[in-house]
Amino acid sequence: MTDAEIEITAELVRDLLRDQHPDLAGLPVREVAGGWGNQMWRLGDDLAVRVQRMDTTPEPQLKERRWLPELAPALPLPIPVPVRAGEPSERFPKHWTVMTWVHGEPLDLGTITRGTDAADTLARFLRALHVQAPRGRADLHRPRRPPQRLHGRLRELAQGSRRPRRHRRRRPRRLGRRRHGR
Repeated sequence: MTDAEIEITAELVRDLLRDQHPDLAGLPVREVAGGWGNQMWRLGDDLAVRVQRMDTTPEPQLKERRWLPELAPALPLPIPVPVRAGEPSERFPKHWTVMTWVHGEPLDLGTITRGTDAADTLARFLRALHVQAPRGRADLHRPRRPPQRLHGRLRELAQGSRRPRRHRRRRPRRLGRRRHGR
């Protein structure tokens, strides 16, 4: 059976927990909809198990394990933080992680009711996230756009503008009444 053929079920997640983190194995496990490279499973009320599904390499999950605990205290919004590591085994040949669960409703399932507040909060989050990489870690992702410009665009969108200012349609130039061919 190849990695792509392994079906990730609640029973598999329970077995992985029983093998590597038996103190967590008795908590209820339920699948969380969504995800592509990883599959999420709620573990009790305050944890989640993130199981590597489609990712061909462990680097993204290992990078998350390394950096999320360091980033979390500096961010104005909660983010999931790894609390336990699951290693590849005979039962499941990929990495998996037990993380904190961030309570709330995913934005793609809800609506923004306070647009300006949401834009300000998101801008603060991005500003806190997009700082210079820690010393000796220049390989971390850098933002493409300065946070100040992004903040302005988010505020504009939150206030009801359908298109950012620089993308608004221009009026076509008015042509003279001159007919071609005469």
